[in-house]
Amino acid sequence: MVCGIIITIYTLLLLVASLLYVKKRYSIEKGALTRTAFKAHWVLLAITAAVLLLFVTLSIQYSLRNELLKLPVLMRWTTLLWGLYLLAYIDYRERLIPNFLICVLLIARVAFLGCNLISDPEYWRSILLYPLIGAGIGGVILAVAMLLSRKGVGMGDVKLFITIGAYVGSMEIIATLFYTFVVSAVVGIVLLLMKKVKLRDSVPMAPFAFAGVAIEYAFMLIGG
Repeated sequence: MVCGIIITIYTLLLLVASLLYVKKRYSIEKGALTRTAFKAHWVLLAITAAVLLLFVTLSIQYSLRNELLKLPVLMRWTTLLWGLYLLAYIDYRERLIPNFLICVLLIARVAFLGCNLISDPEYWRSILLYPLIGAGIGGVILAVAMLLSRKGVGMGDVKLFITIGAYVGSMEIIATLFYTFVVSAVVGIVLLLMKKVKLRDSVPMAPFAFAGVAIEYAFMLIGG
């Protein structure tokens, strides 16, 4: 019960932060928000709330049943999902991965690592090694994809998967990348068949990254 209350409050705080960030970003940089645009942002936040609360509910259910997932783990995944959802929205609208949000996610990851080191100092090598390897794998694979894709993948996407790798670690980053590429390929084929995009058109990566992380998290909970 206490875990559920804390996660719910934490999720609501993240949603309030996302509201403030979206409002500031699109009122200052894009001009005053119209009523239609404001409603669109509220739709985004409502969907975000539903998605995050769904994963929080599943997390608490499986943690109580199996005693595998503790509160810091739930908060870490919730933070990553929130950040990726916000990045997906911005990337879809602007074809841009804001450095500010990447920095916020990395700072949060360092804070979670600090908590882990304080609670389990004897495992400091493993605590630090897995996120670093995950970040390295994510960054290297996306850097290679950037070189091969000829501007289909940008430097923002590389930084995005460095951040994701730091969160999910070396054990889950490969599966996360696999799910991301599968979802992007399926969506790309559908858009091509519908003639919404052309073969050489680029598509935003962050929405597919969010889907990949969400799928990996769901499978981790089910498998746990």
